[in-house]
Amino acid sequence: MFSCSEEKDYGHLTKEEYEIIVEKGTEPRFSGKYNDHYEKGVYSCKQCKEPLFLSEHKFKSKSGWPSFDAHIPNKVKLKTPDVVYTEITCMKCGGHLGHLKRGEKFTPKNKRYCVNSLALTFEKK
Repeated sequence: MFSCSEEKDYGHLTKEEYEIIVEKGTEPRFSGKYNDHYEKGVYSCKQCKEPLFLSEHKFKSKSGWPSFDAHIPNKVKLKTPDVVYTEITCMKCGGHLGHLKRGEKFTPKNKRYCVNSLALTFEKK
């Protein structure tokens, strides 16, 4: 297992992907290719290719970023947790994915994993 802070070869990431995943940036609202993407499949970490989210957990939040109400168990880490807004990272590589927001009542789970498209890849099933 490695972390993004230890990983030195970011050559496969574009400048924009690096800014999101390593420098903990945020892509502009409604700019990501997975925002309105609803094919069946698996969303994985762009940095390390670890599967993170299933399409069945994706929902339309109208927030401007891909939104999921669950993640694959033991694949996403919550950092600096608080009641409403928590950073989420890939459990395997530590790459920044986005944030977990609670209390918005979009789904019965009352959680929204708000993820940057640039932090993800998608494999159709």
